[in-house]
Amino acid sequence: AGWTPPPEAPFSRLIVPTQDTERNKYIMVRLLEKHLPFLVVGATGTGKTVLVQQLLDGLARETWGRLTLNFSAATNSKTVQDIMEGALEKKSKDKMGPPGGRKLVVFVDDLNMPKKDEFGSQPPLELLRQWIGYGGWYDR
Repeated sequence: AGWTPPPEAPFSRLIVPTQDTERNKYIMVRLLEKHLPFLVVGATGTGKTVLVQQLLDGLARETWGRLTLNFSAATNSKTVQDIMEGALEKKSKDKMGPPGGRKLVVFVDDLNMPKKDEFGSQPPLELLRQWIGYGGWYDR
């Protein structure tokens, strides 16, 4: 018995299931089902991205849309807003949502990367905070 890696899976996307990884995936799925945001933290190279990618790969595509944002030092709030709005469709005059009546999971990788501005804030993170806290943002 034991675990056998899927033959078509690239090595960089493999993670050996352990009690901890399965426990974490279980909790993340429950949070997604409740539409609650969560943050996966840990040291560099510990498999956070691969774990979340595996979770996303396991979601039913007819129910869940996926949007991955890879942050860098050059990431700005306008780009983040444009990418997010590009994954949504207009539902009413001032409401947007995922197309096809699906739910949308937004995965942000390297959340710590955006450069601080002259005031010490990170505008892409402020945009995400506003979206999570208020369910949206105002037009620019």
